[in-house]
Parts: sequence; C-alpha cells; structure tokens
Amino acid sequence: MLFTSPTNKEIRRKLFSAANTSPGSDRVEYRHLKQVDPSCSVLSLLFDHCFKRRDVPPAWKSAITVLIYKKGSTEDASNFRPIALMSCLYKLLMGIIAKRLTTWAIDNDLVSKEQKSARPSEGCYEHTFLLQSIIADARRSHKNLFVAWLDLRNAFGSIPHSAITTTLTHIGVPLPLIEMITNSYSGATTQVRTPHWSDCSYSSILWCQARMSFKSNYL
Repeated sequence: MLFTSPTNKEIRRKLFSAANTSPGSDRVEYRHLKQVDPSCSVLSLLFDHCFKRRDVPPAWKSAITVLIYKKGSTEDASNFRPIALMSCLYKLLMGIIAKRLTTWAIDNDLVSKEQKSARPSEGCYEHTFLLQSIIADARRSHKNLFVAWLDLRNAFGSIPHSAITTTLTHIGVPLPLIEMITNSYSGATTQVRTPHWSDCSYSSILWCQARMSFKSNYL
C-alpha cells in the first residue's frame, strides 16, 4: 500500500542501505540512527506519527544550502551549484515514500521505458553504452552521425509544486499521500552558507511523473 505507515523492516532496509552523508542543522547522521535505534522501533513510531498527521516536523523542513563553485566569476551566483543539506530523518522517510512511488509507477507502467534516472537499476549506464556503441559503429562504417544533447537547466526545480500535485492526482496516487507530500513542501526554508556563515532531496520520481504528464497533455 502506498499510504501505510512504514514497517520496522522497511525502515531498517532503507536505513542500513544508506551511505553516511552530510547532516542537516540537527547534526544527526545515518550512522547515529543505526547505533541508537538498530531495530528501527523508535523510527517506526516517529514515522507513524508523521503519516497520521500527514506532515513532518517543521525542523525537518529547514535546510542548509552550501554553494559549490563551478567556474566563471565568483560574483555571479549562477556559477555556484547549490547543495541542500537536510535532516537525515526527513531524507530517510522521503526515501521510503520515493521507493514506494517508484515501484508502484513502474509496476503500473507509468514511467517511460526511455526514462532511466527514476528506476532502481543503473539505467544511465545502458544509455551511455548504447551511445558509445552507436558512435563506434559510425566511425567503423565511416557514416555520418548527428548527436543532440539537451540539458535542462534547473530540471527538478523548474516543475511547479502545483504541477506535481495535479500529476499525482491524475495517475491515481491516494489523496492522503498527496496531502503529505504537499505538506512536506509547505513552510520549507533554507539558510545559505557563505564564508561568513555561522552555525545555526521524491524528487526524481515526482519530476519524471510531472514531465510525463506535461508531455502527454501538451506535446
């Protein structure tokens, strides 16, 4: 079921498969959760409360944004890549929801077979291999080959939240889960870390579904 409280087993599988990453402002890391609650019984109670409220604690919605320099003038903000550091508790819960949505969407043939990023397998490797094979074949056969690259700027951030909500409703996601996802975005804030800063992540599957909906309805 898409909208049922996560089981201990489901949480544990997700937690112990997660690589330790930079924490949010609460400083809680995955390794801490593994040490303190290895059976995930506490996490199960916590996530069950979130499902009942159809929301997450406000503290989980607070992120720290780190700017990673890419190239060009440091006076231009677009030359930095923003990386949001969020609570591992939030990322763990949303990772479970994303896993459920991904499995459900694939089982119901709601994700394009050409779309690889939202799938559990390393599908991007397949695309890379096919492209390399096509280029190698063209070189051996001395054929003309034209390759077009399309890079969508701010791909995930360019989809309005209203489009995500509309798409999830259209494809049949339970309304309580849609409400929970919508609420998780509501009131979200971030603090940008700069050299003078002092101490104080659904997306692919949601973006794919919204893009597929837009393509089928408007293209």
